[in-house]
Amino acid sequence: IPVADTCLSTYVKVLRSNSHRDIFHHLYLMKDNYLLSVTERHDRIWSEYITTYGLKRYDERGNFINGVNVFLDDTNSVVLSRRIDDQRIMLIHTKTVDSRLSYIFTLINDQMQVIWSKAYKTFTGYNFTSQQLFGDLTTDAQGNFYFVGNNLGFMENRKVMVFKMDPNGNALWLKVTDIPGGLFLTCSAVTTNTSVVVVVEGSPRCATLRLDKNTGQVLNAYTYANDHGGSIYKRDLKFVNDRILYSCNTQGNALLVLLDTTGIPFRMKRINRAGYGHGGGDMKNWNYYNAYIYYDAGNNRKNVLCMIDSALNMVFSNEYDASRYSFSPRIHVSDEGNIYMGTGQIYGGVNGNYYDPIVIKFDPQGKLGTCNSVNVIPDITDVFPDAQLASTIASDNIFTLLPSIPLTFILDTLGQHNSELLCSSPSTCQSLYLSGT
Repeated sequence: IPVADTCLSTYVKVLRSNSHRDIFHHLYLMKDNYLLSVTERHDRIWSEYITTYGLKRYDERGNFINGVNVFLDDTNSVVLSRRIDDQRIMLIHTKTVDSRLSYIFTLINDQMQVIWSKAYKTFTGYNFTSQQLFGDLTTDAQGNFYFVGNNLGFMENRKVMVFKMDPNGNALWLKVTDIPGGLFLTCSAVTTNTSVVVVVEGSPRCATLRLDKNTGQVLNAYTYANDHGGSIYKRDLKFVNDRILYSCNTQGNALLVLLDTTGIPFRMKRINRAGYGHGGGDMKNWNYYNAYIYYDAGNNRKNVLCMIDSALNMVFSNEYDASRYSFSPRIHVSDEGNIYMGTGQIYGGVNGNYYDPIVIKFDPQGKLGTCNSVNVIPDITDVFPDAQLASTIASDNIFTLLPSIPLTFILDTLGQHNSELLCSSPSTCQSLYLSGT
């Protein structure tokens, strides 16, 4: 079976199930271009409203293969996740144990099989939830994991927490670092050859923190000239060719930041898009691919897919009318250069009672077959980073290992069907199978 579709080189496929809401939280690109989604399904059974969280696998063509519903300690619960590589995903659950927030880390493979699972109870006074449940999780070349979060800084110093686990999920160290000077919102992390670098959205200035990967020792911290926009979403932070790229927002516009390996921002560019809504991105061959939405002068919502080179120059910026769906908070680029996205459409009633997932595949130039797009390069402005060395206060702490908390996968018997093909490249196949209602 070829790793790329030989019938449709690009497509927009609507998937449907018997549930009135079937939502993609994330759609990850895995080995051999299989797709794995983290999902949330809503069903009404008589007067009862039931929410089910799970995982689903698809082939490269966007066809459903199989899925599971995920239960923690016999309770179906929300699934947080991070893609580690094309063969592994980390699932993160939360649970209250002894009146403390506890995390259950479960590493699974691309076949939805558990590799290992570890449960940890946080320490007294833990408030490093980054306005969500955690900030970020990243890995290094040696297979270690770094789990990070920040407090908000109200009535105390603003702080960053970094918890390191070995490749089997065993605790190695936990460091808390104060970076006085305002408030924090949320954080992202990446590893270099020697360090773990955390970038934190803040006010009145954002901050970066660099720790030694082996010991957790603070190496340096900086603040720079950006004030967070108040939006909670996963920022992109990528390390390639001894440079770090950070994608975020500033004053309602997009902001791209280049940092060196010490965490110093040295170049920033603002993409001037009124009403910018941050999407998500991926790196391939040091090109950064980003998807986002914005509102034009006529208050029309636009979907945008763009590619930016290593000097932060725009290569292409394709605008699509956002008629039935918005671009996703996550995209992935294959080795062949194709771009995959999982999103959805809301319809029915004043507030949208129904939700169908949508799988999209773009070609390497960001084109989408018969979907009309316009290549519009936006106005881009250089911004002075004004990086300044920041003072820090470091301390140690621990997460307490808990007895195993069972995680169970139950076969998803409902599945999904390809229901609509909204637009695509010209088909070279003689037939296309669609099913469902």
